[in-house]
Amino acid sequence: MAQPRWHALAREGLESRDNATHFGAMAVAKKLGIPLREHIKERLEEAPLSNLWFDLVHEANEEQMDEALEMASRLLDLDAIATGPANELGIGPGYQLHGCADWLLQDLRRFPGKGWDVIRPALRSPVIRNRNFAWKALAEWPPELLTNEIRQALEACRHDPNEDVRHGCAEILSKAGERS
Repeated sequence: MAQPRWHALAREGLESRDNATHFGAMAVAKKLGIPLREHIKERLEEAPLSNLWFDLVHEANEEQMDEALEMASRLLDLDAIATGPANELGIGPGYQLHGCADWLLQDLRRFPGKGWDVIRPALRSPVIRNRNFAWKALAEWPPELLTNEIRQALEACRHDPNEDVRHGCAEILSKAGERS
């Protein structure tokens, strides 16, 4: 890795449109300490239905998460995933947007009070993983941030087909009721 050729190969691979080549180049670039944030943002602007959302938000600080959420609101129609809760795994064709939501949602737990525009549609997603990540993010929010809209969304989860989602949302409402 100390050889100069790896920097050139990594930079060349980052320009590739082949996903496997790009993925490998990202891994090498990370090991070499090549800053990737701007590159990732450019790639997401070109092709927003990507697992690069994970790389954008993983280990993000608060300012970077705000930036990622702004990009997501501009580039992704997350309301399209709110088709109603079901027991779908969300794997394969037709679930790219759900996957993007996952990458954003899983890191929102570190930022209580942020991401309602991602959490709201995820609570109504047919993909169980989206709903679980959504309520787990809300579980970190202080009760005073749970607006009437949020409480109503959590209340609607009483009819969710997944027991974990029903229980998690009920627990948030119960704790919020104890503290209000």
